[in-house]
Amino acid sequence: YQGSNYGYVSGGAKVLGAHINHIEKFSLVTASNATDVGDITTARPVGSNYSSAVHGFLAGGYHSNVIERWSLLSDGNGVDVANLADGKDYCQGTHSETNGYTCGGGAPISDDIQRFNFASEADAVNNADLTTSGRGMGHQATATYGHMTGGQPGFSEVIHRFAFDSDSDATDWGNLSL
Repeated sequence: YQGSNYGYVSGGAKVLGAHINHIEKFSLVTASNATDVGDITTARPVGSNYSSAVHGFLAGGYHSNVIERWSLLSDGNGVDVANLADGKDYCQGTHSETNGYTCGGGAPISDDIQRFNFASEADAVNNADLTTSGRGMGHQATATYGHMTGGQPGFSEVIHRFAFDSDSDATDWGNLSL
């Protein structure tokens, strides 16, 4: 997820499983290394990420249901602002202009689509379902639709599509050519 001039990455894991609490920023304009510009509240990998016009967000992750945000306009630490309906790891995020969406993930693997409103910062709600359960999926979006692709279990070929302006379940939009 990104701002207009910078890309951001948060959390993660190093070799031997040590979890990382960094928020790192890198230029989208000039080739250079990322810099540590803040910390998330709890070190954890495999959460979902999305952004509004002014904030980056990390939702869920290893043994976590926390949604936290940080400014894309100035460097600083993450702040716990809300919670997912239930904790998710290996979930995937996408966003519209007004909401972030955390999809799938978990153990057991889930088909949830959880919506988080950027303005209210109220807890996420499980508002719809993917066509099948999945985790570790790819994510894409247009101005009006979110898409989740591939992932586990196995090597899923499903392309899920859901409308940002409704609470309708995702539809099977097609298949990847695996």
